[in-house]
Amino acid sequence: MILILCFLVYGLSLDTNGSIYTLDGDNTRVTKGIQGSSSSTIVASGNGTESNVNQIGGSFGMFIDSSASNIWIADKINHRIVKWSSPTTSTVVCGSYGSNDNQLSYPDGLSVDTSDSDTLYVADSGNHRVQMWLPGATSGKTVAGITSYYGGGLNQLWFPKTLIVDNDKNMFINDRYNNRILKWKTGASSGVLIAGVLSRETASNQLNNPWGINESCSHFTFWPRFSWCRGQEKLMHVAFQPQIYYLKKKITCWQLFQLHIDDDTSLR
Repeated sequence: MILILCFLVYGLSLDTNGSIYTLDGDNTRVTKGIQGSSSSTIVASGNGTESNVNQIGGSFGMFIDSSASNIWIADKINHRIVKWSSPTTSTVVCGSYGSNDNQLSYPDGLSVDTSDSDTLYVADSGNHRVQMWLPGATSGKTVAGITSYYGGGLNQLWFPKTLIVDNDKNMFINDRYNNRILKWKTGASSGVLIAGVLSRETASNQLNNPWGINESCSHFTFWPRFSWCRGQEKLMHVAFQPQIYYLKKKITCWQLFQLHIDDDTSLR
């Protein structure tokens, strides 16, 4: 059983050794916890909330490769993506405030195609688009949405929150304010609706401000905006495609924004 003690957790990830990486929103840092240990170590930032390259102004998204040798962080407040290759080594990959191809506006989520030389995909939320950055590129390319124009068409996005990219170059986009998940092939002019509808309600085919999306067990997991609990052994609700699981876990937190389901459907 894993005990999580936190105030604001905006992202969770596991490496191949089962270590847990937490995007700690209160302290603008990423920490690493080893199962069985009561302590954690800082592996990215934790140096304040300014705009220096070793700082995070504020972040809601990260990506960690399978070996955990690199951590990419969407520094939303500073409108940039920062890559950490060690706790003390970081570089700005892309971004500055604006709507040009080489700029970002409040990026929320990101995904990295490690099979394609670390091609970067960014949920450029304030510009209502997804930007793809090839390795070494000085500007990105819009691969989903229409820059600065939000809407509910299948060729549009409205404050996209997070995304993942599979091995076939399909983007699965959490189109937050449209309360839906789109599957969008890289290079296509529009996406395909796979979950949710445009309205915010509570029916089984609807979503309400979905916050996170992650891939696990060859399926896709979706989290509501606030998956939160107080106290011990609270009932947790995890929207798991294609089934819905109700799981109990010993978690103490204020706001837990992402959960991870491992291969035996244990809550992490």
